[in-house]
Amino acid sequence: KYLQGLMMPIERKNVENIAEEVGSPPRKLQEFLSDSPWNDEGCIEEHQRFVGELFGAPNGVVIFDDTGFPKKGDKSAGVGRQYSGTMGKTDNCQVGVFMSYASVHGHTLVDRRLYILSQWFEETALGRRKRSGIPQDVRFKTKIELAMEMLDRANERGHLLFQWVSGDCAYGDAHEFRKHIAGMGKWYCFEVYYDTHIWTDDPAWKVPPVMEKRRGRKPKHPKPTEGSPSAVTASSLVSSIPDNQWQRICLREGDKGPREFEFARLRVFEKWNGRPGPASWLMIRRSLQTGHREIKF
Repeated sequence: KYLQGLMMPIERKNVENIAEEVGSPPRKLQEFLSDSPWNDEGCIEEHQRFVGELFGAPNGVVIFDDTGFPKKGDKSAGVGRQYSGTMGKTDNCQVGVFMSYASVHGHTLVDRRLYILSQWFEETALGRRKRSGIPQDVRFKTKIELAMEMLDRANERGHLLFQWVSGDCAYGDAHEFRKHIAGMGKWYCFEVYYDTHIWTDDPAWKVPPVMEKRRGRKPKHPKPTEGSPSAVTASSLVSSIPDNQWQRICLREGDKGPREFEFARLRVFEKWNGRPGPASWLMIRRSLQTGHREIKF
C-alpha cells in the first residue's frame, strides 16, 4: 500500500494523503513507517540490482543532488533553517541528499540520505532526537560524507555499472570528494563556481632551495617560482576563448525546439587549498542568447 501510494500522482505524499488514496487506515501506515523493523537497506540493494539489470551500462553516470522539503514545525527529524536549492532560499525545511543513476537506457533515483543539521547533535537536543526517532548511534555527517557513503555502498554492492560521477557546485567544490572518486578509478564531471581559481599554465611550484648561512628550519612546502603565473578566476577566461573554439551542442529537445548551448574546454590546474591541484579539463557552457549570456563551469 505504501509503495502504491508513492507511485500515485499525489501532490503531498505524507501518511494521511497516501492512506486516503490507497484506502488504508492512517494509523497502520504510520506504525509501519515509524515502528516496523523493515530493512530499508535491503530494499535499496534490491532496487539497485533491478536498476542495474534494466538500465546498466559500463559508462553509466552517478549523479548527486540535494532537495529541500518545506516544513512548518520543528518536530520532523533534521528540520531547521537551512538553504534549500529547491526553494531557492534559506527557510525551515528538511534536506535530503539523493543519488541517481543515468545511462543511455534510462535514469532513476537509487539511494538517499537525510541530512541532519549539526545542532541536532548537541547535548541539549538529546530529547528532541529521541522524540523524532533518530537512532542513538547516528552521528553528524556533512552532505559530502553522505554522498561518499552512498557511492561507496553502491560500488561495494556492484549492481550498478558506472564510470562517471556528477553533481552541482555544492559537490564539485569539495576537493576531497573528487579525490575520493579518482581514487576509485572513476571519472567525474562537476559544476564549479564562477570564481574558482585556476592556472592555465603549469604554475611550477617548488620547494625553495636552502640558502647559505640561513638559520632556522629548512623549507619543505612548495612555493611559486620566480615568473610563475598567477591564478585567475574561471569567469575571467571566457572572453579570451576564440570563437572557433566554441562548439554548438544540442542537449535535449524542449517544448520550443532544441535546447542548444555552446561549449569550450581548457586544460587547467585548479587551486586546491592554496596550492596547484592536478591537471584537469575546465568545461565552459554558455547560452546562445544575445546580450547577457548564462555561463556555467
